[in-house]
Amino acid sequence: MSLGPEFFEARERKLLALLAQGHVDLDDFMQANAMDWQELLAAGLVKPKLIQSTGDLVAFEPTVAGHYYLRHYKDVDLLVVRAGRAAVLLSCCRTGLPSAAGR
Repeated sequence: MSLGPEFFEARERKLLALLAQGHVDLDDFMQANAMDWQELLAAGLVKPKLIQSTGDLVAFEPTVAGHYYLRHYKDVDLLVVRAGRAAVLLSCCRTGLPSAAGR
C-alpha cells in the first residue's frame, strides 16, 4: 500500500463521503466513548489482520459478527461504524451482550 499524499487525500475524501451518509469513523467513536481495541476484541467484533503491512494504519478488521456494525474499506485502510449502529455497538461492548444483539 502506498502511503503518499494521494493515499491520504483519497482516504480523507472517502471518510468525508461516509460521514455525510451517517457513518462514524471508528477511531473517533472509540475516543468519544473512552474505548480501546480490547473491548472490540473481547466482544468478538474485530480480529487482528491476518496479513499486516508496515503501511497499515489499522491493525484490525471486522469479524463475521462485526460486519453488522463495522465496515472496512481496505483500499484506504479505514474502519467505520455503520450508520445507525453506534448505540448498539457501544451496548454490545459495555454490557457483554452477544455481538448479534439488536439484529
